[in-house]
Amino acid sequence: MRTVRIPHPVDLVPGAQEALNALQSSIKGVLSDLSDGEVAARALSEAVSNPDDETDPVPDRIWDQAAKHFDQKELAALLLSAVLTNAVDRLSTATRQSKGRS
Repeated sequence: MRTVRIPHPVDLVPGAQEALNALQSSIKGVLSDLSDGEVAARALSEAVSNPDDETDPVPDRIWDQAAKHFDQKELAALLLSAVLTNAVDRLSTATRQSKGRS
């Protein structure tokens, strides 16, 4: 029996690609300048994406460092950006598509 894979979900659900693009644009608008907090932003995104410790996946030290550079709205945008990237990558992996499609 041949394994059947579906096309990328954004191609099947009407409006999904547009919704992902709109969310990505909104996030980029909030995160227009990361130069001062780039290391903190990357550390936060990495901790959310690849938690090393199941009991404390995003340690206080990472939150504290990120909070030095970003307000709550910007932190929320960073988290949404990491989650969006992870979701798209997982959909791509499940459907054997190229990663980073959004």
